[in-house]
Amino acid sequence: MTATSGITSVGIVGGSLAGLFHAVALTALGLDVDVWERSTGRPDDRGAGIVLQPDVAWFLREFCGVDPEHVSVPVTHRQFFSGDGDARTTPMRQQVISWGAIYQALRNALPAERYHDGQPVTALAPGPAGATIHVGGAARAVDLAIIADGSASRYRALVTPDGAPRYAGYVAYRGVVDEVDARATRMRNHRILLTGDAAFVVRPHTAASTEKAAGDAITLFQALRRAPSADTALQTWERLRLAEGAAIQRQGVNLGRRLSLDGPEAAAGAHDRTQKGP
Repeated sequence: MTATSGITSVGIVGGSLAGLFHAVALTALGLDVDVWERSTGRPDDRGAGIVLQPDVAWFLREFCGVDPEHVSVPVTHRQFFSGDGDARTTPMRQQVISWGAIYQALRNALPAERYHDGQPVTALAPGPAGATIHVGGAARAVDLAIIADGSASRYRALVTPDGAPRYAGYVAYRGVVDEVDARATRMRNHRILLTGDAAFVVRPHTAASTEKAAGDAITLFQALRRAPSADTALQTWERLRLAEGAAIQRQGVNLGRRLSLDGPEAAAGAHDRTQKGP
């Protein structure tokens, strides 16, 4: 008996990279997987801004049949602005890949009929042996539900009520938005899992958001394939991914301090934002 004997149907809330990583991996296990994404059409390519980390490269090669070297480019250094406005450069040899290249590879690896774009999930209800996903006027019972709807997740509180994002004290230039941290204290509520940025919003300095999502999917794939039962597999997955997410988040905070981003002004900004509320 294997873990997948207790799970045959999977519903994924969110069809961006985290949702697609899980959909492709679990389809490879022979599970009946459906993805619901609220937006329509394929998103823009978004440039070559993702560092190609080991789990993403392995996933593309093993699950998508894509040679990561053929869809990425090398860089030799990073440039950033310090707190006093000076531009600084540090040597850093890496491969970078576009968001669109990863998305395209994942979509190509997933049967088209399993991806339902323009169909937002309107409700998600946990049950003793799975969950019920509501889309429009229809309800779909699944053995496993995966929340992968990003940093602004509607359904995060079903798993970790205290995991809402908090202002980190400074603005990320790349997105020109206030930088936030979100840390899940749980990633599982029975048969509902919290993955990707819905679980941990890590700072961009780590270059690890996409890698973390791929790692979530790979670890779930391996746990379900190896564990003697579904519950054991999901418990193992949660333990491993909570530890990894917390480590990456600590790394982001430490990098922010090293880059002088968590100075007095940042602390004051965080205090002001807290006083004003959401």
